[in-house]
Formats: sequence, structure tokens, C-alpha cells
Amino acid sequence: MGGKLLAVSIVCVIVLATVVIADERQTDEERLMDALVYTYPMVLVEKTIEAESNTVDPDYENGKAPINQFIHTQELADADFKAFTMPNVDTIYSVLNYDISDEPYILVIPDTDRFFNVQILNAWIDVIAVYGDAGKDVNKIIVCNRDCTEEFPDDVVVVRSDTNRGVLGARTFIDGEDDLQNVIDIQNSMLFQTWDEYKNGIPFTPSKGTFDEDSEFVPHNKVAGMKLQEYFDFANERMLVNHPYKADRAMLKNLAKINVGPGLEFDASVFGEEYEKIWQKTMAGLYNHTLAASKKFTVTDGIWQYHGYPIADFGTEYEYRAFIAYTGYVANPVSVALYITTKFDSNGDAISGSKTYNIHFEEGEFPPYLGRGFWSLTVYGADFFLIDNEIDRYSVNNRMTFNKNPDNSVDIVLSETRPDDISNWLPMSGEGVLLTIRIYVPNMTEIDGDWKCPMIYPVE
Repeated sequence: MGGKLLAVSIVCVIVLATVVIADERQTDEERLMDALVYTYPMVLVEKTIEAESNTVDPDYENGKAPINQFIHTQELADADFKAFTMPNVDTIYSVLNYDISDEPYILVIPDTDRFFNVQILNAWIDVIAVYGDAGKDVNKIIVCNRDCTEEFPDDVVVVRSDTNRGVLGARTFIDGEDDLQNVIDIQNSMLFQTWDEYKNGIPFTPSKGTFDEDSEFVPHNKVAGMKLQEYFDFANERMLVNHPYKADRAMLKNLAKINVGPGLEFDASVFGEEYEKIWQKTMAGLYNHTLAASKKFTVTDGIWQYHGYPIADFGTEYEYRAFIAYTGYVANPVSVALYITTKFDSNGDAISGSKTYNIHFEEGEFPPYLGRGFWSLTVYGADFFLIDNEIDRYSVNNRMTFNKNPDNSVDIVLSETRPDDISNWLPMSGEGVLLTIRIYVPNMTEIDGDWKCPMIYPVE
């Protein structure tokens, strides 16, 4: 995989220069697509916060909690889990939607005996800080907005966000169902509290939230269904507190020609009488537009691929940022985790539950990781959920003991039919199967060097 990222960087410079030159030749409809691409991640974050905080008390089962309170997942995903696609069976999630408009908060995280990290994302879905594994080793973090002038003690780290709202995402390693209570204990030791209360020794008491029937929606669907005037009235207003970056000045100068920008007054009628049809076409084209522009950041190794740098630190790669928001919402920097996927065998044919495959790892070629990181190989059905099977096994990982071939290579058996020896068996069924290699705290020196993803051979 090495050498490809340099080529990607060169392509990015050329593409960016082309976009800047083309600005003066753009039509208003083309600017509308740019405006959607630019604002979509922030609008989606805001609507997600609205939906997920629409509750009086924490409701972990439905993924809700009042603003500035954790939403903890407290179950291990299995074939019945349908809360979101491609669930992870290696880590348990904790999410907190923050609002630091009025005052700073302190995040207190525990020392753990396992992989654990917290990522802080702003409203533009950039990861602005990572703590724990693959990040800084600290336990007390102040989260405040860029206008905060308060002085803080030396024993805390201060994170200043350009946006007043955003997301905290924590992942805690879990080693099977019997380990769940240990994870819950870690979750219960996490704290997010106003700095004023914390420094004055006031015990944390969760506040009550509010419920509004109008805020009961699926965020992606809500954003897709917003009218043109409604969408950019909202985007322009939220950009007053979720500040664009200095690097966005060229983009904002161009978008101002259609009155998109912090505090501007948008007027949908400038697009003519058919402006809603134009808007619907623009929104419907967002996925394909951003997919095409983002392909240059896809790193490939034969049949396998993953989204590479600058994921989670997008800079001015607006299409890439919008594509990740559209398809995954919250993403890891490559230093934290890689998700490497394929739907094909090494002959280029779609993986089918009617066949048996060997996923072949040469000796010493298991996915490389650092520290307390780990790897796993998970199989999903065409619906992107876990596949029901008789032994409730949805992945294989570095904690397992595999049978080895005479040359010390390892073949993972991918099949619907149970083999006599299940040590290396990864059950699957159906068509449209998706395989995902997860590497937490990846050793990027090896991955960008000589390491190769495994081959997948159909067994005749």
C-alpha cells in the first residue's frame, strides 16, 4: 500500500487548483451543489444532536440522552442487533453530544486494562483530539469553545473547538459477553460535567432533558427532506456558532454569491420558479457526486480497500468530508483504526454463501497493530448486519488460536456449512457478503510498506 498516499496528495493539489480556477465559470446550480457539499456534515451533526438528545432521561436502548450526557451501548451486538449497520463486535460504544455554548466542560476518563479511547469531533466531523489508545495519555480534558477566556490549572488539557456543538465518541474493547459488566464499569467511571461544578466539588447530577414530537426523526432522512429555503436558513444560522475554518475563506467567498455563509440571508427564488425541483435533484445527486470526488482517497490492495488520509482531518477536501458524513457520519483517523473491506474473492467474483472459501494469511502476515491494539475479521450480510449462525460467531480475531498449515500459514474457512473442526471457521450465508478487517492502532509503517491483505480462494 506504500507510495499511494503521496500520489493522492499530488492529485489533491491539482484538483484543488482546478476548483479555484473554475469558480468564476460556475453556474448558480453548480454553486448550490458546492453549498450542499460544504454544509451537509454540519447540518447532519446538528440534526443528529437534535434527535439523539430528544429525551427527558437517558434512553440507552433507543440511543438517546439529554445534551452533554453519555449514551452508552450496553449490549454486545449479535444477529438480532439492528440499531445501526456494520456493528462492531470488538468494542462497545459510548457517545455524547456536547454543547459548550455557555460554559466549558471537563471530560474525565479512566485508566483501563484494555483498549480504550475517546475522540472529540467538532460539528464539521473533524476529529480535533484523541485520548487513550492511539492518542494522548491524559485523564482530564477541558472542552471549551474558541471564545473561552478562562484560565485552567496545569493538570488538565484544554481542547478548544471552533464549533459550539459536536460529538464525543468512546470505544471500549470487549472480550465476549462475559466481559460486558467490566465494560459497563468503565462506562460508569466516565464523567462529563461543567467545569464550574467540578472545580467547586459539586457532585454530578444529570439534568433532565426535554421531548418534542417534532424532533423525533431519522437524521439522514430529516436532512434529505428539508426544503431549500429551510435548509440554508438553518445552515447560515448554525454557521454563526459552528464557525467555518480560516482555510474555508475561498469557498465561502464563492458561496456568498448565492447568499450561503454565516448569517447571510438566503433567497431560494434566485434559482427561479422551479427551485424545489433543482434542490431535489441536487440533494439526490449528493452521494454520487461525493463518491466520485472521494475515490482518490480510497487505498486499495487487490480486492480490499479502505478510506485513507485525510479522513477525520479533512481540511478543504469538502467532497470527501461530505461523503464520509453521508455514509458513516463519524470516522476514525487512520492512526486510530482502519476498516478494510471487500465483497469479492481473489478471482474478482462476488462472495457467495453457496461456496466455501479459504481466507489465506501467510506466516507473519496477520494485520499489524501497535500497543493494546488488535485486529478482527467480521462478516456481514447484504443488509450490512451480522449473519445468524449456529455458534454465534461473527468474527475471528488475534485472540483466537488457529490451526496452522505445514508452512505456518493460516486459512480461515468462510462457509455456510459447518466444518468438522470449527477452530478456523467464520460462518456466513446468503449473497452479497461483505468482509471487513478492522485494525485498531494500526502499524502504518508496515501497512504502507510490505504488508498485504489476505487472499480469498474458493475451495473446489
